[in-house]
Amino acid sequence: MSGRKNGIVVIGFVLAFGLAASAVSVMLTSFYDCRRQFDLLNAVCGKILEQEPQTETLMLAVLKEAMDGAAAKPETDVLTAWGYQRSDFWGISYGPDALLLTMGFLTGVLLFILTFLYRNKEEARRIRALTDYLEQVNTGKA
Repeated sequence: MSGRKNGIVVIGFVLAFGLAASAVSVMLTSFYDCRRQFDLLNAVCGKILEQEPQTETLMLAVLKEAMDGAAAKPETDVLTAWGYQRSDFWGISYGPDALLLTMGFLTGVLLFILTFLYRNKEEARRIRALTDYLEQVNTGKA
């Protein structure tokens, strides 16, 4: 295999493994975020029901409507009116997301380095074999 084709193959393998690592990272991040959203909503609903048990029917209806995708956007943004912003909730899951992102990146770098070292080792082995063969031809032992 020529050097150009070998390089293309190596790049293809590295990209394939990088994409696989990225997909796993995205899957794990998505799983964590879904679990975190469920826990937050569960805590909010639990506190509301402790204080106002009669709101259970209303909360069930709102949750069902939201799960069916038919929930209308509220006329007022309650959390913004209370002084919260979307970025206030970013910090909740930032640590695990950053960790997963770093792990995915390092995995890609490690795979690239290993593939590069393997390719260089194979090239060196091939060059040694050709050198030995040419020496044998030159001395007449081939």
